[in-house]
Amino acid sequence: MGNERSYAGRSPSTISGGAEAGGCEPERSLTNRIVCVDMDGVLVDSESGLQRVPASVRARYEARHYDDGKDHFDDIPGIFALMDPMPDAIESYRELAGLFDTYILSTAPWANPSAGSDKLIWVRRHLDDVAQRPPRNRRSSLVHERLSS
Repeated sequence: MGNERSYAGRSPSTISGGAEAGGCEPERSLTNRIVCVDMDGVLVDSESGLQRVPASVRARYEARHYDDGKDHFDDIPGIFALMDPMPDAIESYRELAGLFDTYILSTAPWANPSAGSDKLIWVRRHLDDVAQRPPRNRRSSLVHERLSS
């Protein structure tokens, strides 16, 4: 995921800055570090779900039907359950979850009552083994809250 750094062969509980970081950084514990990962567009390929929705259903959620001029595909009931993971997202998340307390950040559209449960089902389907592994990863969570109005 972006600027990756391999921790292979080193303990996940302590990573030393060592020579590769200039040798000035003291050993630090990663067990209490938190990493938040966005769900939509980072873990989940939103377009993959949209491609599985029949054209007749997609047409009802196109911008031409709304005053704001935007497509409302996120409001299609069940769409989030149809989505695939982004390439390498599951493996990358598992690696992060092995090193940090991980949280998945997402929100659900207000007009789609199934979105929240569909997203939780998606996480359980693709990442349940990571989210259920104690002790650190017991805190792997789907953070689901409306942040703006």
